[in-house]
Amino acid sequence: MNQTLILINPVGAGKTGINLNSDSDSAVENLVGTKVLDHYNIIAKLQTQSGEAAIYLAMPDQNASETHNISINAPVVVKVYRRKNAVSREVLEKLSKLKSPSIVEIIDYGEYNGYPCIILPQFVNQSLQGKKLSFEQIRDIVVPDVINGLKYLHSQGIIHRDIKPGNMMVTNDGNHIQIIDFGISEVLETGDSVVMSKTGFTRDYCAPEALNGSWVEESDYYSLGISLYEIFKGDTPFGKNISAEEHAAMQSVSSIPFTDDFPKALVNLIKGLTYKDISNRNDLSNPNRRWTWREVEKWCKGESLPVPGENSSNGGNLSETGEKRFQSLWYLKKPTKKNYMFTRLANWFLL
Repeated sequence: MNQTLILINPVGAGKTGINLNSDSDSAVENLVGTKVLDHYNIIAKLQTQSGEAAIYLAMPDQNASETHNISINAPVVVKVYRRKNAVSREVLEKLSKLKSPSIVEIIDYGEYNGYPCIILPQFVNQSLQGKKLSFEQIRDIVVPDVINGLKYLHSQGIIHRDIKPGNMMVTNDGNHIQIIDFGISEVLETGDSVVMSKTGFTRDYCAPEALNGSWVEESDYYSLGISLYEIFKGDTPFGKNISAEEHAAMQSVSSIPFTDDFPKALVNLIKGLTYKDISNRNDLSNPNRRWTWREVEKWCKGESLPVPGENSSNGGNLSETGEKRFQSLWYLKKPTKKNYMFTRLANWFLL
């Protein structure tokens, strides 16, 4: 985990070589040499895979150092969103108050010419994207830290909506993971913790209910399960080079495939986190419910837990028998738009 950030445009190097998306706003793409939020001097543009924002490296001035208790000699990361309405000030204000060892701290926030802007710590070890870890590293570091972070976020009324390896940052000492990238998070005002939205997520890690527009706390845990699969295996269960229709269809009717090198404990964890049926989410006594922090904390302690859907047909779960019965009715190859819609309807029927 000794990779370093790649500098694209240090001071004096001229224009950046970044390829802009068609919907990007050039107003935030060339800020090297600019001071943002009055106290952060941008010195370089960073090569990242953030489509929603331009990412820079900056040096804080004396005032920022004293106000936010950061070193004047340590660079910080500046994230300037490409859309003026990308994230509300209400969300930024609430996120800036989050304090957890498993959540990346927002050092400062505000606007640059009307574009939302946040200041973050620099992570020299980058994220878990593209990294493969051992089962022991996943069990002892990744799972406890991410679960702690999700538990804290949800207790604050926040659903992340984009949990994936690229949003799990390795701390500079290499010993912990922190969750980052709350630009598409939602601050919840109601007690049932449900967000209705179609925007701001990465399809490969998205829960079935989220693909249908409903976000609940359990949706973040599903994304964690897919992320753990990738961190161990090197790819997501159904691959990334498929269309949205193919992905949704395969997710609806196919079990996650596990190869022989997966430890049984990791298989059980991923199965628990990616259980499709969320109809029992509020019934804590029902074993046929998607795992959240309660079950995962027990898993981390080595306790034996029933895997949802494998020990009882009660509770409306999508059992292996039901899945095979559906597959016998509709053989999955390469879905068309017509049978893709049929799959989505059938998925809700089976649940």
